[in-house]
Formats: sequence, structure tokens, C-alpha cells
Amino acid sequence: MTGFIWGTVVDAAGICIPGATISIVDGPGAGRQSGQPDECNAWDSDGFEFRNLPLDAMVTLRANAPGYQSQERQVRVGNGGPPVVFAPAPQ
Repeated sequence: MTGFIWGTVVDAAGICIPGATISIVDGPGAGRQSGQPDECNAWDSDGFEFRNLPLDAMVTLRANAPGYQSQERQVRVGNGGPPVVFAPAPQ
């Protein structure tokens, strides 16, 4: 059975950071990368998404955005649930 991870990379105001990318750096799907639209917010479903991952697997995600520190987080692959929200600190 497969699941998915979804979420956004936002600034302190909750607005999507243009040019943000998210990578799976460890676990199933390592090496996959996703971007997000330049316009979205922490409450939209229009952020990044990784589908067809093994359900309940642990993966490490890394968010990168121009002008911001990279941020990593371990998450469990689900079949729904809340988004993974990254809010990196400015450089």
C-alpha cells in the first residue's frame, strides 16, 4: 500500500517562499525533488507533494529556498493527514 506526503514552505507570515524546493534526502524515494507554486500559503493544498511512497515509512525531507536556511524534518508517510509545513529562518 502506498501513501503520500504534502505540505508547503512558507515565510513568517505564512506565504509561500518563491523558488522553494523540497527533497527526500533519506528513506524511500531518496533523491526525489518537488517544487511548489510561488503563490500559496500554509493552509492551501497547492504546495509540494510526493506520491507513491510506502505507507508508514519514515523519510527525511529537506526544504531549500533562496535567502533562507535549509531545514530538515523526519516524517512518516501517511494516506492523508495534515501538511508538513516548513518555515525556515532567513539567512
